[in-house]
Amino acid sequence: MKINSYNNSTPTTSTTLIGSNSTGETFNFTVQSVFDLIYSGVLNVNPSVIATNGLTSTTITSTNTYFTGTTGASFAITFPAANSNLNGIKYTVMSTAARATTTWISTSATFVGAPAALVANTPVCFQYNHSNTTWYISL
Repeated sequence: MKINSYNNSTPTTSTTLIGSNSTGETFNFTVQSVFDLIYSGVLNVNPSVIATNGLTSTTITSTNTYFTGTTGASFAITFPAANSNLNGIKYTVMSTAARATTTWISTSATFVGAPAALVANTPVCFQYNHSNTTWYISL
């Protein structure tokens, strides 16, 4: 079947996808190469569960991070450093326990709208914008 000037067929892992990089150059990728990228650790979409009993700081490595454990006074969360490869990516953080004081860290980037505390069982989502190296609170 053809839609406009595009062929439409059921995709397979060898199907070619068309994409572009941050400068607008067009590249072709296979579905398999996209899967490999997602699950290679470059972009870790698998949820990470971290026990925080006694933990005062951590570096997140997954786009979905869940902290479990007891309530603590202060907690520092380090996000990936500013990087053009992260443009548009969203990270979600949630804690099963309240953290009265939370510090958000990302080398060479800033945070806008970051809460001063983590509320138990309330997710916080940030999206990265590389044009101004900023993590914005997001839905």
